[in-house]
Amino acid sequence: MLGIIQDTPLVYWLLAVAFGLAIECTAKRKISLHHLCVNIASGILVLLSGYLIAAPIITGLAKIARSLVGVGWIDLRIFSETEFVSQIGAAALYLFIFDFFYYWWHRSQHVYPSLWEQHAVHHSDTEFGVTTFLRQHWTEVIFQAFLIHLPIIIAFRLTPVTFWVISGIIASFSFFTHLNLPIQLGSCAWLITSPQLHRLHHSKLPQHANHNFAAFFPVWDLVFGTYQAPIRDEFPPTGLMSNEKIESLTEVVGWPMRRWIATLTKMNRRLRR
Repeated sequence: MLGIIQDTPLVYWLLAVAFGLAIECTAKRKISLHHLCVNIASGILVLLSGYLIAAPIITGLAKIARSLVGVGWIDLRIFSETEFVSQIGAAALYLFIFDFFYYWWHRSQHVYPSLWEQHAVHHSDTEFGVTTFLRQHWTEVIFQAFLIHLPIIIAFRLTPVTFWVISGIIASFSFFTHLNLPIQLGSCAWLITSPQLHRLHHSKLPQHANHNFAAFFPVWDLVFGTYQAPIRDEFPPTGLMSNEKIESLTEVVGWPMRRWIATLTKMNRRLRR
């Protein structure tokens, strides 16, 4: 997520959201104005958190890592920096590596309660659609700075990618996977994340729980045993399995905070006994 925020200019986000909403409206998908405003406001908070908090943190940590252990241990500069096709290949390699780290971060969010309380904000959207991608808790991007982007910086030296190439791919694809449209890839669903496959991950039905964690390449789910192939015309309802609702921006911001405070309070009481 931090890479998405740092590398993608705001205009790309706006164009991707506007285009996605236009397609959903054309397909006569119902979009609540309140729901739309909450998601967009949440996305603005995430952007601010990325620019003002996460980006300075990762920049500082990268400088420290460079002086202590070095960066770019594994040299994967196998593509040209000038040819367009090579740039697409370099972008794909970056996203493939990013997705490996994102897979484990995302899977951890579904395993550990403290991380799930944070991620539940994203899964709470019962009107799954293009703006669902914006419904994130602002603290997620800070965690990802430490657990995704810093390891990539330390471990890999990658071919620099032209700004607009990687920005366009990331912005377009991130919103594409959340489209409320019956886009199915059939037997090729394991090749790349589609709206149907990602909707299964957002399903509130128990049979879909803890599957399809990869953001871009489902091959990581195949490798680590969490891939669930969608059935033809399978588009389940979305939201939290507990049926809890997060319907306002105040709830979006405060949801994990209240639960973290409650957990710390319980731990403190136990220690005093």
